[in-house]
Amino acid sequence: MTPTVDQRRKNASVLLQAARETLPGRPFTVGGQTLTRSITKTAEKIWVDDPANGKRRDLGLEDDHAFWSWAAVETLRLTGSRVEELLEISHHSLIQYRLPTTGEIVPLLQIVPSKTDEERLLVVSPEADVLSTVIRRIRQPNGTVPLVPVYDRYECVWWPPSPVLFQRRFPSTAVTIRSVTSTDAR
Repeated sequence: MTPTVDQRRKNASVLLQAARETLPGRPFTVGGQTLTRSITKTAEKIWVDDPANGKRRDLGLEDDHAFWSWAAVETLRLTGSRVEELLEISHHSLIQYRLPTTGEIVPLLQIVPSKTDEERLLVVSPEADVLSTVIRRIRQPNGTVPLVPVYDRYECVWWPPSPVLFQRRFPSTAVTIRSVTSTDAR
């Protein structure tokens, strides 16, 4: 599954970038697929018309879905965290520990208590750059990670705003993926 979600993410990103570089009303070809950049009234969304099936596609939305699918799969795979834990990872969960003997910095991921009611510290492998990629994606222009409220469906309560990593932007607000898609129970 990992190569599939990674390829889907890369393809969606390339397609979106090509559409951004194309003037509205003009065709472009990427990966043997010819699309026409739609003429729209808003510059916020990148729409294309697909002559192969006659449908209009929102490439920004496709890119967003592909990115978050990849980010979730990679984070789960590389950290061994559970879905519930993944949705609670915040910017504060990333810790740097300096080894006293060598001075080397070891990145750690703090997992809040869940199934076992015990906090865990996981060593983040160097190949787990997915978390830094997520941070770059959600970071605001001023460099901060947005604080967003999180709805806990299990306990039916809203948590105070926090810098959770798995958040999605919608036109007027940011919400966590947990509040939208998670149905997990403890």
